[in-house]
Amino acid sequence: RQKDMLAEMGGMSGWGKVVFDAVAKSTDIARDNYFYRVCLDGKYARECCPEYLKEGVFARLKSLPLAESVHVVHGKFLDALRSRSDYTRVILMDHLDWMDRESVEAYVRELAVRVVRGGLIIWRSASKEPFYAEMFAQYRIKGVKAYKVELIARDQPLRDRVNMYASFYRATRL
Repeated sequence: RQKDMLAEMGGMSGWGKVVFDAVAKSTDIARDNYFYRVCLDGKYARECCPEYLKEGVFARLKSLPLAESVHVVHGKFLDALRSRSDYTRVILMDHLDWMDRESVEAYVRELAVRVVRGGLIIWRSASKEPFYAEMFAQYRIKGVKAYKVELIARDQPLRDRVNMYASFYRATRL
């Protein structure tokens, strides 16, 4: 599915050129782009890692009781989603890009009832207009309102240090 969405950018080769040319030309992979450096080195470096892994920040985070509110789940996300009805934040990233309509609709239906009023759902897509964005709008009656936060222009060379997504969406449970 996601591969099909990339057709609007010239297929995989066109997408790869847009993504990697901009990253190589506009970021310092060795010192400031831990997303790619970890892929190249196979590990994070002290001088190039996410903020939460830096020594002082990591120690502070470990000392907070917030870590107990993080739950690691092994299994399918939809099963985990169905296990509770009190989500305040759901970050889907781009995994809906990989699903067919029926699977995405099952997710949207569950999100409409599992996320608390005022709760936030965010996702990114390789497509500027992912087919499933309209599904969130259809479920507005069920309490989800979605809108596009950011549309990445094709001629915009660098969006962020990863540079892989064409759009970013935010939905609020009404």
